[in-house]
Amino acid sequence: MTQEFLPSGALALWRELLGLLAQDGFSPWPGHAAWLANLSPGLVADLVPHHPLDADTVQAARLLGRYQQARQLQALGWIAEAGVACVALKGFAAGFLYYPTPASRLLADLDLLVREAEIPTLVRALRQHGFRFGAAERTIWGFLSDASFMPFHSPDGNCNIDLHVKPDSYPLPLGLDTPAVFAQARQIMAGEQMVHVPSAPHQALILIANLAKDKFAPSGLRKLLDLGRLLRHEHEFAWAELIERAGRARLGKALETSFALLRGLGTPDDWLHEDLGRSRSAVLDRLLQDWCRQQPPSFWQRLEREWRLSAAPDVAARLALRRMAGLIRPRSGVPQGLEG
Repeated sequence: MTQEFLPSGALALWRELLGLLAQDGFSPWPGHAAWLANLSPGLVADLVPHHPLDADTVQAARLLGRYQQARQLQALGWIAEAGVACVALKGFAAGFLYYPTPASRLLADLDLLVREAEIPTLVRALRQHGFRFGAAERTIWGFLSDASFMPFHSPDGNCNIDLHVKPDSYPLPLGLDTPAVFAQARQIMAGEQMVHVPSAPHQALILIANLAKDKFAPSGLRKLLDLGRLLRHEHEFAWAELIERAGRARLGKALETSFALLRGLGTPDDWLHEDLGRSRSAVLDRLLQDWCRQQPPSFWQRLEREWRLSAAPDVAARLALRRMAGLIRPRSGVPQGLEG
């Protein structure tokens, strides 16, 4: 993809967020404030230190991030004491692997992949510490995900655990299932304890599936940044596995679109697979411009992106049918038998 229609400030800021460019000054463009608003003030201070920020705001964000990190690690300790194995996904894994200060990247949400048979044990263990299901936005079709449950949140609301029994919603399990993630999971040191996280290609594919699920809305900047920083740090990346699993998961379009975004924003070519992200189309150009403006897609743009950029046609049709089924019988999002 060419970059002639993109603001130079967007390209420069993207490279700086990746850890590549240190500027003496900041070159704003319409949309730069919205880009940085997607990130916590602590993370902006880490990655774009010359950007003017209120010191008290940064300090408050860093204190909150450290507290939320401590609460997440505490919950992981209780889960381990209960004898339940889990793999920490998404932002938690990315924070400890690819960012200078993990607490600045973490959110209150902690995504954990757990074998379905062990969900009751985990729920009972954390309920002893005040965790309860709830606090998720309800839609007219109920809780839609077929991979996870309603957030399981701590009493203070600073540790919301998304319990996954699949790495992510359909169609990802067609190419990446729970046994595969557990089999290739790696251990990292998080704080003072060992935590399992996905292998690099599995983490990348989960991020791509999430970007596709959100129809590549610009609000997914954190996920694209996680993907870019993953590619920077993972020097022995298993490209063949990523491409093969994406194909089986019917996410070939999403893979191509994700890399077209990375390439279009100026991610270094030597981080990327030589054959991915080289597509050019009007809809991709509009997508890239919307990212630079942080312009959220309209209803019709979301439909267009679902069919043309995100999923194979049969996948988009199945997702639409699932929404319609939810209108008739909305799902609660709480594991069966654990509603109390």
